[in-house]
Amino acid sequence: MFFGCNVGPDPVEYGMPYADFKVAGTVRSTEQGLPIKGLLVSLRDTLNTSGSIDSVKTDSLGKYSLEFSDAMWDNAWILSVKDIDSIDNGSFIGKDTAISIPESDLKGSDGKRYYGQGEKSVDLNLDRTK
Repeated sequence: MFFGCNVGPDPVEYGMPYADFKVAGTVRSTEQGLPIKGLLVSLRDTLNTSGSIDSVKTDSLGKYSLEFSDAMWDNAWILSVKDIDSIDNGSFIGKDTAISIPESDLKGSDGKRYYGQGEKSVDLNLDRTK
């Protein structure tokens, strides 16, 4: 006797429900409003904070963009900005910001495992160290 997963009109799919996400923005100095280049922007999951999902440095215009796929847990992350060179850009205090992209903001779901794509713009202002 053999058993399979094709019971009923739709076959059963295996795997974790997921979505594609993009978090982008600009980092500026609080005092002058000027963009800050060379900062490390990283994203970590709120459920597993031991490692980063992705990281990137801000460009000469202070812009960053992180694109990643993630499981559909709570769609919440910690966005961290750190000054890793301090001398080149004037030394700024790091900042952690909680962000989320609700399931209702996702577009392009296939109605099965893929929940679609979501984007969030997060602009940040950093203070200089004293």
